[in-house]
Amino acid sequence: MSCFSHLRVMDVDDLDWVESVERRCYPMPWSRRGLELALRNGLGFIFCAADETPLGYCFVQTAADEVELLNFAVAPQQQGRGVGSAALRALLGRFEGGRFAQMFLEVRASNTPAIRLYQRAGFNEIGLRPGYYRNPDGSREDAVLMAHTFLPDFPA
Repeated sequence: MSCFSHLRVMDVDDLDWVESVERRCYPMPWSRRGLELALRNGLGFIFCAADETPLGYCFVQTAADEVELLNFAVAPQQQGRGVGSAALRALLGRFEGGRFAQMFLEVRASNTPAIRLYQRAGFNEIGLRPGYYRNPDGSREDAVLMAHTFLPDFPA
């Protein structure tokens, strides 16, 4: 059972914690500067427990009627507890029924757990970006491009 309770809008005071999780979750973590730019140019959310304990985070950016999920991470000690699924559903709910038509994301082709998470949430594979991600050893890895289509809001 998930201990996720709600999303909270991220602010600059959250970046130390986000940066520490980023370093533990990714082979090529975003730099502090990259995290600051993502927050300044988009919107970040902290996944919270009922007592406001941070469980994970994400960054999104909007343009016209599209949302791009730039980064999505659950703190390592919270993984496997349903936090990612619950947080992703809550995130999609924030953009459902409004002016947005789709949410897009890229995910490492080798990240099978994340791909399954996104598929369960209604994302479909729409393409491949060859050599998109760098690996610590200098090699490159493909990205799977995925999209979630929001249902239009029909008048009653």
